[in-house]
Amino acid sequence: NDCQLLKPVLGFVHESLQCLGMDLTEITRVNVALQEALANAIFHGNLELSSQLREEDESLFFRLAAERQQQAPYKNRRVFLHGELCREKICLVVRDEGPGFDPSRLPDPHRPQAIDCTCGRGLLLIHSFMDKVTFNERGNEIRLVKSVRGSLSSNGQRCPTGSM
Repeated sequence: NDCQLLKPVLGFVHESLQCLGMDLTEITRVNVALQEALANAIFHGNLELSSQLREEDESLFFRLAAERQQQAPYKNRRVFLHGELCREKICLVVRDEGPGFDPSRLPDPHRPQAIDCTCGRGLLLIHSFMDKVTFNERGNEIRLVKSVRGSLSSNGQRCPTGSM
């Protein structure tokens, strides 16, 4: 539940995707989608803070987040990231230990007013930047899939593929 860990995680993913031969624009898109998924897992999943609260009073949202990071049961919850890198695609799975939610009740992230609303903007970015986005039944896990066009690094060396 520590947002300060996002930077090193995203840096590792950036380097891994760069090694696969992905261009900088695509790497940035994947990292933005992953950052949004991880932030959602922390704030909305593990800390059980609503998007509505953030829209109404952002300072209260972050103050409550800091408090919950020190309180049981929230402080004991973790976010899990599993990544699979291969020549054809990358798959990133983010899971939290919160109660989950009903993904079918999410507003359509592609609706025109979604861009003006902070609530759901992260999901709009995720859906825009990834080729496939799915949730598990419980609603505490999101799977992000992106096609990859090659696994050779710029220096011609083959990059390792597999799980991270």
